[in-house]
Amino acid sequence: MAIFSKYLMLSIKPMLGLWLLLGFISFTIIGTLTHELGQVAFAKMQGFETSLHYGYMNFNMDSIPKDIEEISKKYKDEIS
Repeated sequence: MAIFSKYLMLSIKPMLGLWLLLGFISFTIIGTLTHELGQVAFAKMQGFETSLHYGYMNFNMDSIPKDIEEISKKYKDEIS
C-alpha cells in the first residue's frame, strides 16, 4: 500500500461526510415527492381525485365500471 500513498491522500473528513449524508437524505425525499407529483398531475389531468403520500399516491374513481362491479359481486367469496 506504500505505492499508492504517494498518489492518494486518504483522510476522513467528518463534516464532509455529514453534509453528504444530509444531502443524500434531503434529495431522496425531494426526488420521491417530485416523482409522485408527476403521477398526481397526470391523474388530475385525467379527471381523478388524488391524494399524495410519501412514496405513493391514491386516486379515487367516482363510479366503478359495470363489468368490474358484476365480477366483484359474482366472485365475492373468492376475493375476500
